[in-house]
Amino acid sequence: MNLKGVDFSETQQLHIVVRMACVISVIAILIGAYISLQLEANQPQDELWAMLLGLMISVILLVYVFLFRLETSINTSGIKVNCWPVKKDLPWFQISSLDVLNYGFIGGWGIRLWTKHGTVYNAKGKMGLAVQLKNGKRYIIGTQKENELKKNVEKWKNTSS
Repeated sequence: MNLKGVDFSETQQLHIVVRMACVISVIAILIGAYISLQLEANQPQDELWAMLLGLMISVILLVYVFLFRLETSINTSGIKVNCWPVKKDLPWFQISSLDVLNYGFIGGWGIRLWTKHGTVYNAKGKMGLAVQLKNGKRYIIGTQKENELKKNVEKWKNTSS
């Protein structure tokens, strides 16, 4: 299969509104924890540990939201997806079909398992590359470059038929 000219690369982050909502949520949690500590100076140890755990989880989530990246590349060897903590290589010989489609809202962003489309990797939007493997597994990789991706899918379809 001659896939000369099939070349696509995209890096996405979560939408700024999502990231700012997380910042505001963490700030609200920090303020609530501070007020709670001020109101009850002699809190039981269990409550303090629960509060610390909640703060740590909030900070970890905040860091993840700001470091989150969905990187997609398509070249002569296949499709590569990097969406931490998952790195997925899909070589051309394993792929049975490709299509760019509107998959709608699937309940959030990031990695979504067990959807009606298979595993979905998305950062924002509702357009994506639907990949069907010969073994039956299905993936959708979100994109903001729908037209460029469609051109590459057409090149693949023309060379694979």
